[in-house]
Amino acid sequence: MGELNTEDTTIPQNLNEKAHRTVRELTHHGSDSDGPASRTDHRRGDDSGGGDGDDGGATASIVPGAMKGYGRIHKELGELEWYRLFDPAIRLAREGFTIGPHLGQTLERHSVHVEANADLKTRFWNTETNTVLKNGDQLVQGALGDVLSDLAIHGAQYMYTGDLAKDIADSVKQGGGVMSEADLSGYTSEWTNAVSVNLSHGMVFHSAPIPGGGTMLGAAVAQISLVLVEKLKFAYARRADFGDDQESRNNEYQIFTEIIDKVNKTYNSHRPLPDAESYGLTHDFAQDYGGAHVCIIAPSGDAFSITSSLNNEFGSLFTTSSGLLLNNYMDAFVKHDDDGAPTANLLGTSKTPMTSMAPVIVTEESSITPVHSVFGGSGGMAGLSAIAQLLTCAAKYAYRECALSEARVHPELMSAKFVVNVAGNDTDLKAKEKLRSYGHEVSERFIPSTAIGIMPTRRATYLVINDTEHADGGNTGGSITSPVG
Repeated sequence: MGELNTEDTTIPQNLNEKAHRTVRELTHHGSDSDGPASRTDHRRGDDSGGGDGDDGGATASIVPGAMKGYGRIHKELGELEWYRLFDPAIRLAREGFTIGPHLGQTLERHSVHVEANADLKTRFWNTETNTVLKNGDQLVQGALGDVLSDLAIHGAQYMYTGDLAKDIADSVKQGGGVMSEADLSGYTSEWTNAVSVNLSHGMVFHSAPIPGGGTMLGAAVAQISLVLVEKLKFAYARRADFGDDQESRNNEYQIFTEIIDKVNKTYNSHRPLPDAESYGLTHDFAQDYGGAHVCIIAPSGDAFSITSSLNNEFGSLFTTSSGLLLNNYMDAFVKHDDDGAPTANLLGTSKTPMTSMAPVIVTEESSITPVHSVFGGSGGMAGLSAIAQLLTCAAKYAYRECALSEARVHPELMSAKFVVNVAGNDTDLKAKEKLRSYGHEVSERFIPSTAIGIMPTRRATYLVINDTEHADGGNTGGSITSPVG
């Protein structure tokens, strides 16, 4: 929708410098991390943890980090002038675009919230029909265009130390939140090593370390001979053990190997395990939602996999006076420290919540061009399932058919057991029928997730497939000539 997203996780990989290539992951932290420093309690109101993505309001937001990350990337790797990067987005905001079926359905699902919020209603309401904007209507966001123009002129830091920073802090304070100008000005980004997992045939999977979702995704795709749905259950069962604390970072590889060991010891090829505890679950975990992803391979050969999110389709449903829609990431923390639950993702001062963002780059050691593929997705934990589904499918079948499959499969934790949700047109895959015959409990609910990717070919072309089955905009893509050289 052209919004400024909050969390941003990026993995760059240079295709041309094979002798010196590294894979690095850009995460965002404040001086310590990115929750408001003035937040000292372990709860927000009466929320007992996790959240369902609908709590919202000014108290649900943490420091927005994507712009700081984009500025850092541009400073180190960019060649175009900063202001030129904003031209298409500014034009899209000011001139508007036609709402597609997926955005139309999303607005309809949130119509009650939109109608109750004066700022959102100004943006997403059709005054002639007295309903939310629908498929085929025009969405014009003039205020957003003005903010983007200011950022283009003043630079990324304008969001953290300029007038825009003051507007964000003042708006959050007036809305009952605690984000301060000091929180914004003290926010920093850093380069850290990616999670890397050896796959078959000399390929290596790279993704975002904690508090990103790369470790869970890596555990799900590390052994592609196993049933995907079962591997996702084993990985998701350990989500509560991940978070933005030093102990969790130190134990990341250990937890990864424990998940793989658990799969090897307890996976049953004939039927699913009886309950979530059998997969390794000890405590419930906070969910996250929404997001947007882009895969890029530049003419220079630099490849990027970038995931951003507001945590829910419309974030906190809270807008600043300048028109910025803020994130909902306070609800991605666990709020209560009780019952011996893991404290890694417990809400605390200056912490980053655990997320499911997992941009992926797969490298191939024996290839002349080291990048095998660039993948990513959106939709919180459902997005992780979508990426895993695409990765494992593309390892065996034609990438185009895998990317454009209408069926989505995602195991969800419900009442201490995993229920496998299957959404979309299942005529060809017959996933529901196969999963039920295997013994899974299956539900059929809408899954708001996408997965996309770019795959170089040996013919100096790229397979670029857009997930038009689950997202609006563009076309399905296809084979294009390499932009390198």
